[in-house]
Amino acid sequence: MTRDPWPEACHARPPRWLQMVALLLGAAACLPAAPALAANSCWFGEPASPAAELPACSDPAFSFALIDRFYLRIITLPTQGAGTIDFTLTHSEEIMAVDVNFIPPLERAGSSSPLTGSSSPLSGEFNYQLSISPFDTDYFISASLSITPPLEDPPPEPAAITLVQQIPEANLSLSASDAYPVSLFSETDPLKSITLLGQYTLHSGSMGSIHNGFGIFYIDPPEAMPVPAPLPLFGVGIGFGYSRRLRRRLRLLRPHRGDLRPGSNVAPAGQRLLRSSGLAAADRR
Repeated sequence: MTRDPWPEACHARPPRWLQMVALLLGAAACLPAAPALAANSCWFGEPASPAAELPACSDPAFSFALIDRFYLRIITLPTQGAGTIDFTLTHSEEIMAVDVNFIPPLERAGSSSPLTGSSSPLSGEFNYQLSISPFDTDYFISASLSITPPLEDPPPEPAAITLVQQIPEANLSLSASDAYPVSLFSETDPLKSITLLGQYTLHSGSMGSIHNGFGIFYIDPPEAMPVPAPLPLFGVGIGFGYSRRLRRRLRLLRPHRGDLRPGSNVAPAGQRLLRSSGLAAADRR
């Protein structure tokens, strides 16, 4: 008979609660990941949104707000094309995104020049402001800018597009050709509000969307100083009042009792009388 090398505890069935946890984790892994924690969208340009699916960005009653913390205010709608403006907050990392999706894709328009045989470039602008709630402890740390070609029918050759944005609060400029995000971090004066002033020019090809990404970071609030409770304060007040009364009584008694400090030659009359009587008695002896 061979001995089982595994102890008996290894053959025991796992607890029921452990099986339930494993089942829930497996089910969660099979669910699709949510692309965004929060999102807000509107439609700009003509014609209007198909079947009125989205509100108009120009509607005064419409406002961009995400989880009562982040806000987008449009200063100038895209002056060329039509489509959607999406304001999103990612779920995995708190990164805000502002996307301008042109529907249909933005293409160069205009009549051809009789001299060059080419059409004039298409230029437009899009300006907006991002802000974080003043009661929040988040601040802007980075900004990025990129463009994407149409997804459904990509052009055979890359488009020639110039896209530049200015951020006056940080005295910075963003370009779609930048490979890395631009830092907005400021240790002395962190930013809670930034303005994006953008200009885009389409020289050839077509443009599907403009993407802005904004990283945010969290600053720990300062630790609160401990405040004494009402009861200790009351006790301190009583002790201070008692000490004042005690000092006052000592000052009142001092003129009548003299100075009783060690080495003092001043003593009350009664004590001086007793001392002299004692000395006289000693002399008589």
